[in-house]
Amino acid sequence: FGAGDGPLCLVGGEYTMATREGASDEVMIFLEGGGACTSQLCQATPAAQPGMPSFGILNAADGSNPAADFNVAYLPYCDGSIFSGDQDYDDDGDGTIDRYHRGLQNLSAALDVVANTFQAPSKILLTGNSAGGYGTDYALPLVRKLFPDAAIELVNDSGVGIAFPGYI
Repeated sequence: FGAGDGPLCLVGGEYTMATREGASDEVMIFLEGGGACTSQLCQATPAAQPGMPSFGILNAADGSNPAADFNVAYLPYCDGSIFSGDQDYDDDGDGTIDRYHRGLQNLSAALDVVANTFQAPSKILLTGNSAGGYGTDYALPLVRKLFPDAAIELVNDSGVGIAFPGYI
């Protein structure tokens, strides 16, 4: 994906995602976790690493992995907006954007790739951890629109946050 008004990571780097063909007609869409940005603190992962890690549910060689033979779409997390942002910020007021919260654009562009790559899955496992867990809730309506006939299972792994009053 490119620069400008499209998908970007936190400090303006290119957003990238990965797919892997499996042995079934089922698709797993995995949203990576990472730190978030709030009005008080920004602990976001600033860049999307190319490729796909091979651990846990992403490890196709693990015989105990229930999704080992699924087709996989791996969506890195790199903008601090839990896959839902659509706002750029000039933090120091110098007229230059310092943070790009393009989570919704990143998510939408990646899901377009998924829909073009895996056109008729029988089942979709929409899952993610931490910030990616939050993202699964935001992604569900988009995934349903792209795949109106597929069964969808959503697994939000640790995407339920706890904060103190007034913390946004």
